[in-house]
Amino acid sequence: MIGLGIKVAWSREELARAAALAAREPARFATREEAVARHLRVSGLDGLVDTDSPAALAGVIEQDGAWRPALDPRAFAVGEPQMAALLAAAPVPVVLARGEHDTMVDAEQLRALVPAPVDLPGLGHNAHVEAPVAVAALVNRSSGRDQRVGAKADVQRWEMRRSDDQTPSPGYANSTTAAQTEPASTAA
Repeated sequence: MIGLGIKVAWSREELARAAALAAREPARFATREEAVARHLRVSGLDGLVDTDSPAALAGVIEQDGAWRPALDPRAFAVGEPQMAALLAAAPVPVVLARGEHDTMVDAEQLRALVPAPVDLPGLGHNAHVEAPVAVAALVNRSSGRDQRVGAKADVQRWEMRRSDDQTPSPGYANSTTAAQTEPASTAA
């Protein structure tokens, strides 16, 4: 099991802001474009996802003649996850990971919960959007899939999907070591 970019530490102020957000009615907009812009900003996807992409358009709904982000603000009422208890109750090993530049969680916070958290170099909070190949390599490595025959083909399919994007897909490093680890796509 992998947890990626989970905010594991919450201040009283952050919890109060989340509760206030949960109590609000969803923002409504006259146009789909305005709602998409709000969705991308609130979700941290602004600049990462095109406004006309399926991912952006799936993030809004039309309701009563107006457009709004699909995320129900009541989701913010969940509050602070009790991560230590959740990890202790997990029936399988858990890998916690974050993008190196994720401002929602830092490596020390994850290290307090698991012995070997993973930092994905050069990535932020939405690492799965920024570099799906790096996240696929993490999943393959964590599941042992990169040791099996089909793993390289799986990652190569991801790379082919990104062929229009000239951004290189970084590898990932275990934050407990200084060594850079090659992504599964380059493994033999």
